[in-house]
Amino acid sequence: MALYEHVLLARQDISGQQAEALAEHFKGV
Repeated sequence: MALYEHVLLARQDISGQQAEALAEHFKGV
């Protein structure tokens, strides 16, 4: 199974908490 590296780009105006929540969401994918 190939391993894929994901780059998550987020807008600069979101809060750190929102960025953390996005990161957690995509970890589960």
